[in-house]
Amino acid sequence: MISERRARAIVGINRLTFRDQSKTRGDSALRERLKALAEPWRGFGYRCLGVMLERRAIVANRKKLFRIYTEGGLKVRSRRKKNRSEGRSVPMLVPTRPDER
Repeated sequence: MISERRARAIVGINRLTFRDQSKTRGDSALRERLKALAEPWRGFGYRCLGVMLERRAIVANRKKLFRIYTEGGLKVRSRRKKNRSEGRSVPMLVPTRPDER
């Protein structure tokens, strides 16, 4: 029989990697609700959607909500910049006589 510590050292894996649990347990229902909410409200970010989930009695951690939001490919659509005319300033003419301006 070999100890867990020695076995990890032989194989070369980290202690946290060996002991780490999957973070996706029980997230499927939350993922579906988040995608269903994000479909009609495309301009809403993860925080607004989190508030909407809380109103529906689904409480989720802010970090977990952000992780699911980004993994699902959901993001606030960036708006295009409007084309603005290049306004070249013309220097003001210096008056040469009274009441010219």
